[in-house]
Amino acid sequence: TPIASHVSTAAAELRSEFSTDSPQTAPEAALSLHPPATRRDLALLLATAASFALGALFFADPKSLLVLMGALATNGAALSVLGLLQRASSQPWSYGGMTAPNGTQPFGPFISRNNAGGYLCICFAAAVGLLLWRVRKLLNRTATERLRGHASWTNIAFDTGVLAFATSAVVLLAGIIGTISRGSMLAAAVGTVAAVLLLAVTSRSTAYFWPVILGGAVALGF
Repeated sequence: TPIASHVSTAAAELRSEFSTDSPQTAPEAALSLHPPATRRDLALLLATAASFALGALFFADPKSLLVLMGALATNGAALSVLGLLQRASSQPWSYGGMTAPNGTQPFGPFISRNNAGGYLCICFAAAVGLLLWRVRKLLNRTATERLRGHASWTNIAFDTGVLAFATSAVVLLAGIIGTISRGSMLAAAVGTVAAVLLLAVTSRSTAYFWPVILGGAVALGF
């Protein structure tokens, strides 16, 4: 209470309403150390709740969700390529007139590598989701061909959409590794293993393990 009175005049005025003459007892804790910041944070919380509500309506259409996932995967892949090129180049990179020093980590020092890695993890999840969506769609489409004994997995492997999404996933995973953010690498690894295990259980097939292992090896090679 004394700290609030010294830090914020508004808090002191608010506390004066709870005087000793009032039937109400004065609170022991400060109501707000900085009322303007409290109002700002409440406004942000309200905007967040409104965004979730609007998102629930907008993304009720699967096409809108696919567009968002595609935008995330594309943007993340581009950012990964930028970070990998920066790491592989011996020349300084310039960002809006600011030059990054030689030997700097990707995305640094102007973007925290942990923040970049966290964002790339979100983009990586979108790319993997698109990849699985495309594969499942093709498997359902070629169900009759599988009954006839055709090698549907070969056709799926050379599908344009599958190749594009798989490439994006590999590039994104390479970018996550390139950030040298241990938390981001751990999050990507645990999330991928969990997704593959769920797929293996639901599909009763271990065929999903090999593309993941191969993609991880290629990304680590980058």
